[in-house]
Amino acid sequence: MAKRVLITTPIEATWPHDAQPVLFLGEWCCLFPRKHIWSSLDSLTVKYHWNDRTKLYRDYCSLSLLHEHLLDTLTHQLNLIHNKSYDKRYWRILLAPWLGTFTQILFDRWYMLKYAINLYDISYVSIINRNIYDLVPRDMLTFNEMITNDPWNEMIFGQILNFLEFHAIERVSLVEAGAETKLFNVLPRISILFRRLIYSISSILYKFPLKNQKHFFISTYFSSALNSALLTLLRQTPIHNFSPHISHSSLNINARCFQLNLQNCSIPSISDEFIKLLSIFIPRHLPTIYLEGYLDLIDLILKSPWPNNPRTIFDSNSNHSQDFFKAWVAETISNSTTTFFVGQHGGNYGISLWNFTEDHQISISDYFLSWGWADRKKPKVIPGGNLKLYGKKYRYNSDGFALLVQCALPRYSYYMYSVPVSACQWNSYFRDQCAFVNELPSHLQAILKVRLCPTDYNNHQSERWSHLFPNIDIDLGTKPIYSLYPSTKLFISTYNATTFLESLYLNIPTLIFWDPIYWEVRKSAKYHLTSLSDVGILHDNPVSAARMMIDNWSYLSDWWFSSDVQAARSSFIQTYSNPSPNLPSTLYSYLTKPIFSESVL
Repeated sequence: MAKRVLITTPIEATWPHDAQPVLFLGEWCCLFPRKHIWSSLDSLTVKYHWNDRTKLYRDYCSLSLLHEHLLDTLTHQLNLIHNKSYDKRYWRILLAPWLGTFTQILFDRWYMLKYAINLYDISYVSIINRNIYDLVPRDMLTFNEMITNDPWNEMIFGQILNFLEFHAIERVSLVEAGAETKLFNVLPRISILFRRLIYSISSILYKFPLKNQKHFFISTYFSSALNSALLTLLRQTPIHNFSPHISHSSLNINARCFQLNLQNCSIPSISDEFIKLLSIFIPRHLPTIYLEGYLDLIDLILKSPWPNNPRTIFDSNSNHSQDFFKAWVAETISNSTTTFFVGQHGGNYGISLWNFTEDHQISISDYFLSWGWADRKKPKVIPGGNLKLYGKKYRYNSDGFALLVQCALPRYSYYMYSVPVSACQWNSYFRDQCAFVNELPSHLQAILKVRLCPTDYNNHQSERWSHLFPNIDIDLGTKPIYSLYPSTKLFISTYNATTFLESLYLNIPTLIFWDPIYWEVRKSAKYHLTSLSDVGILHDNPVSAARMMIDNWSYLSDWWFSSDVQAARSSFIQTYSNPSPNLPSTLYSYLTKPIFSESVL
């Protein structure tokens, strides 16, 4: 076997400058606009380990067990560092989104490097010469942006290679790497000043009503109609709860000179080597807001006008990335009898076989309000309705276009749930989209609008579509998707997320297709999805979906509004996107009448 230069990312400063054979660690290395470069190389690409989806799910289960051990250890360590005595739930609320995501990411990057080193004869690998603390995130928001970008992933691959003591590492200077090392866009100073001004004004205007709020709402995902109806029932004044901008804390290397004690941690299919890697890398990469900036964060909370002891807190999507809110919730719950509600904020919940975000949100909340589904194994889940669309209406447009809604995902794995993982699986997803369009006759291609995902992750969606279908009508996704609904005759959803829950709720004629290999569903959802398949709504391949569109386009309303299709649609949305007219009173009852005698920790 010929020796090959290992390439870990698309950063070409780390690629060989001559015609040596190369080994791409994954398809994420090969960006579409640079095809003329990488396609000309003598190259192989390492098979992605999570193409074995059975292994992917098994690893998720093992990493979930490991996550609990890590939380136990970090609870003890951070209490010691900060001179606190908080319980595991406190630290789960504050840092588990980072900890779980980082652990899952690190496992993937470590495994791929080990796999490549063991399987191939590697001549050398070039990495950018950085200080090990150069790219420590300041908070969860910056971490989320970092992990999808090439510089952070190049850095983490390089640090793992150093940990593995790989025999042939060449180093490239930051100066030589140049513009390719740009990581993320820092908020401009004027934006920071504007956010501070808005927070200061709202704190002054709402100081008294904020402090005395019985029911605290933030990022609820409520429609305006639901928000208005619920506040009227609660007799509560509408208030916008703004979070302050948190200043960046300087990194203190001395504060990070510790290793987590994970010697007694034994998890099936998790090696001792990876455990050792975690014990070193967690202190190294812990965001500064949880270590150096923690005391300043708590001081900011104590000075804020937010209530000290609300009866309830309701949030849908600030509990993942908004560190001020997470710290305030953790502090509030630890010192009061406040009940914490988390609401479902989109699709995939209750349907996918595994979902880290769903598992985390249920674990931190006292009650998790779903859009209609329940789970006997998850007693905290209480059925509600579609919070986002309550009160929304749609009038069928028989002269509209067909809207093909696209999904873009990070080229590198991130937090784990039942979706295509990494660039190779997203590329398979994209090929299915092309197969769908290719199957359509020209007159149907002409009325098709392709709605791109607004976050591209350097997948270069627009360039790909324009290259393959020069005459296709592309919507770049810059405007809210609901602005397209009035002009839509047929809604085509291609992934398990929010989109088809909305179209089915609004009774827009809908086709759904996805590859079940990459979109695994839990047993409880299979019956409901089968009912959609039986009437031609859901398809497991693009050609079948295209044939359904071809056969029914001229008589779409006859098919869609037939009794069997409407019965299947109605049955499905009752469980997963419930249009309950009593949703405001249901929420009022949940918020004002305790469901259990005490919180389940």
